[in-house]
Amino acid sequence: MTHVSRVWRCVAVSIPRLWTRLSVVVQRADINSALELIKLWVPRCRSRPLKIDLTIKKKSCPVVELICPEDFLALFRVLTKTAALLRKGVTNDLDRAYFETHLTAGNSGMLPIVEERYFWFYGRDGAPRTNDELLAPLTVSGIRLASEEFNLEYHSPLSASLTQLNLKDTDGISCLSTTDIVAIFSECKQLRRASVYIDYGDTPLPGQVVAENLISLRLSWAYTADCGALFDHIIAPKLEELEISGDVPAGGPWDHFWRFIVQSRPPLKTLVLEQFDATDDVTNLAECLTIMDQLDSLWLENCVVDDAFIASLGRRSSSGDSVFSRLRAFGLVSADDINGNCLVQSFRNSDRGQLKELFVFDCNGVLQKHCDEIEEYFGTTQMESIIVTPGDEFE
Repeated sequence: MTHVSRVWRCVAVSIPRLWTRLSVVVQRADINSALELIKLWVPRCRSRPLKIDLTIKKKSCPVVELICPEDFLALFRVLTKTAALLRKGVTNDLDRAYFETHLTAGNSGMLPIVEERYFWFYGRDGAPRTNDELLAPLTVSGIRLASEEFNLEYHSPLSASLTQLNLKDTDGISCLSTTDIVAIFSECKQLRRASVYIDYGDTPLPGQVVAENLISLRLSWAYTADCGALFDHIIAPKLEELEISGDVPAGGPWDHFWRFIVQSRPPLKTLVLEQFDATDDVTNLAECLTIMDQLDSLWLENCVVDDAFIASLGRRSSSGDSVFSRLRAFGLVSADDINGNCLVQSFRNSDRGQLKELFVFDCNGVLQKHCDEIEEYFGTTQMESIIVTPGDEFE
């Protein structure tokens, strides 16, 4: 603006759409310039939606300054409050302001990495983060990136606002236990989506934690870990999506998952299992599926699956429906202990129901003739996608 004529500056100032986005880099010790930019931008965008992106960096000095979550949060709130006060009275019928944070922890080579994202926005009461944010008069976002490990105590300033958490496998750089994950759900009450990797299983203190806002959970654990205690200590009554990747200890019943489903009674719509034992004498998964009456999608990959389990999916209940008939999508990958004849018969027993997507790959007992029979059976229905391929053929 300083390099153009006064006429063009006046023209630019008078066009609100040129002032609807502001990117600000803030020095930790000096936010005055950022405040001045916000005071300049907000009036000029008038009633149009304004988006502000904040990046906070360390001030150049010989000593490296660490911007901790508490400091970042304080700076973000000062800048956001200033912008919100300047926009006071402009709501576009959105009646509530929301603040939430997302955190991802992983590693880069030999170093741990944490990325935090901060969001402040307007929405309708009871329905945050909807398409209404496109009309929001003010949206402020920020990002903090640091070479550090995730630690619940250190990151506690975010616990009240944390809605998304992704704790990746760091190849041993940092280790999380079952007790750590239970503590996270206990402290972070607003958590809606979580993806966590557990390095080892232990026994948390007695008592259960209700993750009342959790709708999506992805769990994976090291092959030597037994994370059954996690399912005993967590109740998730609103859970809609669940992905589990981890071996179940051999040698007897493992009913932790069954108890979790019975106690939570979640409205699950999507269930993805990898390396999971689905047999009745270990996890009793078949019985769990009968409880999940809203389940829409089931994916089983590299799981221990037998003919008894496959037959149970097509068995009709007293009301006339079956697990297969309720599903919209079903996937079976690398299940080597099933017989193709059993799979075909289970589909026939179940009624076609509402199944629209079917995928069967790399199952040794599924031969080409079984694939042909399955495709013929579903050929008269309005399938959106059906991909069935034979495994290594044997009789």
